Amino acid sequence: MKMLWLIGFATGTATLAVGCGASPDPAPAGDGTETPATPSASPAPATPTDTADGGAGDPAAPAADDSSEEPEVAPDDMIARGVSDEEPGLAQTAAPVPSSCDRGALQVCLDYGGGDACYAKAGCPATERVCAARQLQICLESKGGDACYAKHDCQKGVDTPTSDRGATFSRYYAGNYPAIRTAARKFWPNSFGCAAYASTALKMGGFGLKQVLLTNDVESQLKAKGWKTVTNLGALRAGDVVFTDKATSNVAGTYSHVYVFHKYASPGYAIISDNNGNNISRNIGPGPRSRSVVAYRAP
Repeated sequence: MKMLWLIGFATGTATLAVGCGASPDPAPAGDGTETPATPSASPAPATPTDTADGGAGDPAAPAADDSSEEPEVAPDDMIARGVSDEEPGLAQTAAPVPSSCDRGALQVCLDYGGGDACYAKAGCPATERVCAARQLQICLESKGGDACYAKHDCQKGVDTPTSDRGATFSRYYAGNYPAIRTAARKFWPNSFGCAAYASTALKMGGFGLKQVLLTNDVESQLKAKGWKTVTNLGALRAGDVVFTDKATSNVAGTYSHVYVFHKYASPGYAIISDNNGNNISRNIGPGPRSRSVVAYRAP
């Protein structure tokens, strides 16, 4: 009986919830999760009943995986440092990219005119073809016609030309989510911290960021890299990195959450990628999850 009691005690201790950011110092007592914001009085799309960020949200939008897989157990030091804000069920949209090929570096190199030399620089085989969407845009603007598509390994009607680095990053994150998730978990094992995911995606996407655990550290790096501050959250663009209010953060003075915006889903809701899943719906303004307050856009 004593042995069974000890096992039960150990199990109960190991299943404590942990929060989005991470702090070098012990976090305040509590479950460490992002506290849902109070919904506004105005009508809003149907919202999920779970308490995790990035739930089903708008029924018409793609939903996150709602599997009942048990979350990985976090070591005590992670619980103390407050790393969390995740759901264990994560949607996948593409097969993992081989670790020898840095597809993010390849995409950025090609978009900025590096040509075929980019494949060797990124450690990728020549068969790992990537549409250089930015070069495609330049070619089309120069009246190169449909020949531009083949020239830049793009398919007409499938690939969208763009001069926007953010759009390139949005496509990269959504298309390589499993590889980003793997790298984020390797950086911060047994945890799904939102800052770890965002900084990992930005690093792998070729933006030169370091992997970090605090949302504020993601923001400071974006500012240092010249990313533009966006306060009009009704005019977000694909690839914008969005931060939510600090009021519900489990680490004092830090943003409660960070995610990457892909597109609007319905009034007040967006399709995003974060540590909760890929191409999932989340409220932007007041709603079941923390309210978004500021975004940063690639230069």
